[in-house]
Amino acid sequence: MIKFLKSVVLATVTILPVSFASAAPITTPGGLVNGDQYRLVFVTSQSRNAFSNSIANYNSWVSGIANGVTELAALGTTWMAIGSTAAVDARDNIGANPNVSTGVPIYLLDGSTKVADNNADLWDGTLDAGINVFENGNIAAMGLPVWTGTDDSGVAQNGGIGALGMVRPRTGAAGFDTFRWTNNGHADDERIAPLYAISGIITVGGTSTQIPAPGATLLFAMTLVGGLLIRRRYR
Repeated sequence: MIKFLKSVVLATVTILPVSFASAAPITTPGGLVNGDQYRLVFVTSQSRNAFSNSIANYNSWVSGIANGVTELAALGTTWMAIGSTAAVDARDNIGANPNVSTGVPIYLLDGSTKVADNNADLWDGTLDAGINVFENGNIAAMGLPVWTGTDDSGVAQNGGIGALGMVRPRTGAAGFDTFRWTNNGHADDERIAPLYAISGIITVGGTSTQIPAPGATLLFAMTLVGGLLIRRRYR
């Protein structure tokens, strides 16, 4: 009950960007041509606590922020939180497990900056550039704490001890291009902080690829098998 009351009191807030100059997100990186594929990543300008142990809660939250921006909503893609709970690792939540797929380049919303070449590059301990752009195109403060629950390899920190939904989840630091982008410290779960959000795969001149939620493929398979068994039973 006490934790619930704290979650009510700790309402979502907006972080003021370093620069007060207006900006706008750029959703197609320069230099790409029709058919090229990529993903976009940003830091949320709004903050929240880390009480929830459900990754779907964080995915829904960052999706609402992304789709509140006209340019991002127009992409028609999914948006996911780069975060780990005790049950789901970040690299699986966002469909960027290098053991499963190669992936595509990942860019900031400034039209030029590449964060990583592919899935392996995202989790090798360093980034091509730190993630420091909000969904509105403004710049985040260097070192701004960001909820991740994740170590630098993309899995739940300390086997889940520092995951989102635990007492002291792992935080990263916005703008850092070292392992500290996900793995910079811990904070009490009642603290408010932003999250990183990443898009599905976007094709220049084409349609966006939807990233299924973790377990969705398994659930579909179980439903299909169940349907076949029922059909056989009543034939």
